[in-house]
Parts: sequence; C-alpha cells; structure tokens
Amino acid sequence: MRDDERQTAITEFRPATTTDSGAPVESDEHSLMAGPGGPVLLQDAYLIEQMAQFNRERIPERQPHAKGSGAFGHFEVTHDVSQYTKAALFQPGTRTDMVARFPTVAGERGSPDTIRDGDFPSWTLHVQVMPYEDAATYRFNPFDLTKVWPHGDYPLIPVGRMTLDRNPTDNHAEIAQAAFRPNNFVPGIGPSPDRMLLGRLFSYADAHRARIGTNYQQLPVNAPVVDVHTYSKDGATAYRKTSDPVYAPNSKGGPAADTERYGSPPSRAVDGEITRTAYVSHPEDDDWGQPGTLVREVLDDAARDRLVDNVVGHLLDGVSEPVLERAFAYWTNIDPAPGDRSR
Repeated sequence: MRDDERQTAITEFRPATTTDSGAPVESDEHSLMAGPGGPVLLQDAYLIEQMAQFNRERIPERQPHAKGSGAFGHFEVTHDVSQYTKAALFQPGTRTDMVARFPTVAGERGSPDTIRDGDFPSWTLHVQVMPYEDAATYRFNPFDLTKVWPHGDYPLIPVGRMTLDRNPTDNHAEIAQAAFRPNNFVPGIGPSPDRMLLGRLFSYADAHRARIGTNYQQLPVNAPVVDVHTYSKDGATAYRKTSDPVYAPNSKGGPAADTERYGSPPSRAVDGEITRTAYVSHPEDDDWGQPGTLVREVLDDAARDRLVDNVVGHLLDGVSEPVLERAFAYWTNIDPAPGDRSR
C-alpha cells in the first residue's frame, strides 16, 4: 500500500474522539464559546478535563519547562501610564519587589543549573494599547496569539524597568516552588479575549495545586504582601491559621466582599449563541503574512541561514511522507526561498 493510500485508510477509519468517560467529543480544536468572539465557558467540561489531566501527567517536576533558575529584584515605574490602568504597581514612581524564573525550555531534571546566568540584568517593559473600539474592525484578529501588533499601528509605550539583584539562597524553596499564574490579577488588570490566555487562567493555577499542593499560595515565595481574608481553609500543607466563621455570608464578623469598590470587574460586551468555532476572521487574517515578513524584512542573511539549518535538521530526523511534504509546503507558503532551500 502506498503512503497516500495508507494515510487515506487511517483517516477514513479513525475512531471518534471521546471524553475520559466515553462520551463523544464535539470538537478537537475549538473550545465552547459565548459567540464566535466571546469568552471561553467554564461549562466546557472536555476542555477542563484535558487541562486538568495535562497538569497531572508528571509529578512532581514542572510541566512543562522543568529545569530553570531565577532571581529576586524589583520593578520600578519610570513613565506615567496612569491613563491606561489604575493598578497600583503601575502608578508613577512605584517600586515593587518581584521574583522571576527563567526556564530552560529544552531542559529536564538533571540538566545543569549553570545554563542561566541571574548578573544583575535588567529589562525595560513596554506595552501596546489598542482602543476597545479598534479591536472589532482591526485588519487582523488582535487576540490571535500567533500575530503581533505592528508598532506602526500601535507604538510601544514605555512603562518601567525590571532589575534582578539577588540570587536565591535555597533554589528549591524560592525558585522551584515559585508559582506564576496569569490570573493573579490586581485591581486595574483584566484578561483579554485571547483564548489561550482564557484557558491558562484555569490551567496554571490548577497545575500548581497538582504539583505543589492546594495551599501553594501560603509558601513564603508565593505569599501575598497584603493581609489575606479568605474563607479557604485546611487542605494539605496548610500554614495560615483560619478561624471561624468559615462560611459566607455570616453574622460573626467575617470578611465581606466590598462590592461598592470592587464589584465592577474589567468587562466588555458579549453576545451570541454558545458554539465551538474558530476565531472571527478579519480582512487580513492569514497564516503566512506575518511569518513571511519576519523572514524577509526582520531576519538578516545569517539568521535566515540558521533558520533553514534548523528546519532541515528537524526534517532529517526521521520525518516521513506525507508530513514531510506538508512541511515543505508550509515553509514555501511563508516564503519561497526557505521553502526551496529546505528541500
């Protein structure tokens, strides 16, 4: 049987995907959305199941990027961006203590710690700001994480500088157990409709619960710098003392939500039927335009040579038809030069 015939046979007789309980799955690609451009819905049990299972595949190392190093330092706001956010840490002149971790993407347990060097490095933070009204009509979908916003359309706005100036004294306690998550919001910060981000709002925190423990936020490296008033209690490795009452509402003087100050989260208009669908297409949405610009206008000759060498090296590592031909087609669609050279 030829390769194309074998691939056709595999496709025609492929079993239907099911959940872990055997129920048929509606889509392998698209989450359940409130309208084509709306947010991901928590009722998407299959999405939650897949992310929760992924978080528990390997214990106790991180999943993924198990190996890495980190350091402590501070972030200082050097420019006024108060017109864009009320978040306290981004107000002019504010200095905030911080910890950063740098994973070695290809590393695993046993790879050397010396791959990264913490030498008092610093980075400048810039942001791009798109007016809310622009998002619906912008030339490509601004919330597609495979795209970048051209600086000519939305210039970089300087915010501040991050400086690392202290190495950890105990790598396990201060770095290996550091738990970063994109849903660790402060007032003035909210999520975008980026579907990858919306999924990670659940999956990152859930990964920490699975890897470190339910009370990972009570560890010193993760603990808040403000007083905590929560009804969460008990669980493995609980450190913070919680007194009665442990339910809300109550008449015993327990904490109560300040809805007058914090009851209006960052929001946007959403409507539409519950559906599984791809991103809403914009006039210039495609898969090849921005990668082609990167190859032709951003990379120099040496970088293009390295790109082709990397592609060829991977394709020579046991890749066979029909995947090989699809890979050639992808690179040719991006730009004919690297596509032809890859053959």
